[in-house]
Amino acid sequence: MVNSLAKFVSYKTISASPKFAGECNQGAAFLRRHCNYLGAKTKLLTTGEDTNPIVFARFNATSPNKVDKTILFYGHYDVVGAETNRPKWRTDPYQLTSINGFLYGRGVSDNKGPILASLYAAADLARTKTLRCNVVFLIEGEEESGSQGFHETVRQHHDQIGSVDWVLLANSYWLDDYNPCLTYGLRGVVHANLVVTSDLPDLHSGIDGSTLLDEPVKDIAMLLSTIVGRKGQINLPGFHDAVRPLTDAEQKRFEAIADVLLLQHPDIPNSQALIKSLMHRWREPSLTVHSVEVPGSKSSTTIARRAKATLSVRIVPDQQADEVAANLTAYAQEQFALLDSQNDLTVEITGKSDAWLGDPDNQIFATLSEAITAAWSQGQDNVKHQYPPISQGPDNQPTATPNPTRGSIPTLIRKDSSDSVASQVERVITSTTTSSVGKEAAKRAAQTSATVPTSSTLTQSTPTSSEESVALPIRTKPDPPTDAKPSPPLSVKPMFIREGGSIPTIRFLEKEFSAPAANLPCGQASDNAHLDNERMRVENLYKSREIFRYVFEHLVDKA
Repeated sequence: MVNSLAKFVSYKTISASPKFAGECNQGAAFLRRHCNYLGAKTKLLTTGEDTNPIVFARFNATSPNKVDKTILFYGHYDVVGAETNRPKWRTDPYQLTSINGFLYGRGVSDNKGPILASLYAAADLARTKTLRCNVVFLIEGEEESGSQGFHETVRQHHDQIGSVDWVLLANSYWLDDYNPCLTYGLRGVVHANLVVTSDLPDLHSGIDGSTLLDEPVKDIAMLLSTIVGRKGQINLPGFHDAVRPLTDAEQKRFEAIADVLLLQHPDIPNSQALIKSLMHRWREPSLTVHSVEVPGSKSSTTIARRAKATLSVRIVPDQQADEVAANLTAYAQEQFALLDSQNDLTVEITGKSDAWLGDPDNQIFATLSEAITAAWSQGQDNVKHQYPPISQGPDNQPTATPNPTRGSIPTLIRKDSSDSVASQVERVITSTTTSSVGKEAAKRAAQTSATVPTSSTLTQSTPTSSEESVALPIRTKPDPPTDAKPSPPLSVKPMFIREGGSIPTIRFLEKEFSAPAANLPCGQASDNAHLDNERMRVENLYKSREIFRYVFEHLVDKA
C-alpha cells in the first residue's frame, strides 16, 4: 500500500492548472490500473473536454453470506499545487518521504492516502472471500477545482453505478493530533466576487480627485459595510431565519467534545469558551471578505478604475445555497443603487454548495464508531501494532526503503510542521451587473480575542520532538500517577464533530442515491493539507485501512 502511495504521489495531479492535464490523466490511469490489479472492475468516466475523468471501480461481494447492499466510497485524486509554498518544503513534495513515523508528500493526506487505505481494505476482503456487500468507488479529479462535471457525469452513469445504500468518504481531519473523530455535518458555501468598474481610465488623485468623482475603491468599501457589519453581523434580509435552534442532543455532543479536548489542551481556559467557539464555526453561518483587489498601478496617488472584493458565505442546514446566492446578488444590487454611483457593479457567483447534516445515530455511524474503537483501543500493556519499519542505516543515517514500483523512499528526521487550512479554486457560475473607541475598549477587545479558541489552538500542544511524534498516544483520559494500580484496557470512542468547511459532493451523492453519508477523518490536525510539508502518520494510514475493512465487513449486519 505504501509503495503504491509513493507512485500515486509522484503524479502532479493538479486540477487547477491546464499544464498538468497530462499528469492528471496519467494519475487517473495509474489508479485505474491499480484498482484492476486489486481485483476491481473499472472504468474511466469522462467529465468533459477540459476536465479530468472519474475513476469508477467496483468490488462485488465475494462472501458465501453476501448481502445485496452497496457502499459507495467517494474521494479525489487531484491535489492543490505545491509551487506557492515550495521554498518551505523540506523534501520533494512529489516524492513520498518517510520521516520518523510520518509520510510526507503532496496529497498523502488529502486525499490519496485515504483512497488507497479504503481500496486495500475492500481488496483484502474480496481476496479472502469475506466481502459481504458490494463496494464501489467514485474517485474524481476535479474536487480542488469545484468538482467540475462531477454531478452531470454521475447522473449520466447512475444506472451503471447502480443502487447505493450508504455513502462514505474520508476527506477531513481530526480536531487535534490525539483523538479520532467522526464528522456528521459540514457547512455549505456560496463564493462570490463583487466588482466595481468605472468607464474612466485610471486617474491621478491630485488632478482628478474630488467629491464629484465616484471612486471604485470607495464604492466597494461602502458596499461591503452594508453587507457585513460589526462582529461579522450579516445584513442580508431574512438570512438567519432558517438557522436551526440548538437541540439538547447536540448540546450534549458539544459538551462531550469539550470534555475530551480539555484533557490534552490546558491552554483552553474553559469548556464553555471552547463550545462557544465550535458552535460559531460549525453550526452558525458566517461571511468572510477574503480580499479586495485593485489591479493596475500600485502608485499611492492612483485612482483605480476597478476594484474587486472576493467573499464567501458559509451556510448551515435549511439555508439553501441557490437562495442565498440570489439574495446576496439582489441585496448587493439594491445597496449599490443607493450609493447613486457613476460606476457599475458586477456580482459573480463563483461557487456554491448546500450544507450537509448526517444522522450520528444511524447504522453507518454506529459501525464506524465500533470500527474506530476496535482499531484504536489499547490493551492494558499498551502494546501497539507493529508496522513496516522505516529503514535507517548505521549511526541513524537515512537510508532508502526499496520500492519496486518507483525506486526508493528516502528517510529523513525533522520536526513537525504547522497547522492545516483549506483553500478554494474559483470559477464564475453566474454573474449580474448593475449601474449606476479609546484605549480601554481596545484593551478589552484584545483580551477577548485572546480567549477565543481556533483550529490552531488544538495543535499548539502537539509534540514537536521526533521521539514524541513517533509514539503519539491516543487518549481520552489523562495518564494515571506512576504509583497507581494498572488501569483496565483503554477503550477509545470517537468524537462526533461537525466542521465549518464544505464538501460540495457529499450532499449531492446523498440526494442522487437516496443514501445516508458519513465522513471518516483519517489524518491529524497537523497534517498540513494544502500547505507545505503535507504529511500523514503511518499509523493513521494503517489504522484507516483497518477501520474501512471493519465497516465493509460489518455494516450489513446492522441493515
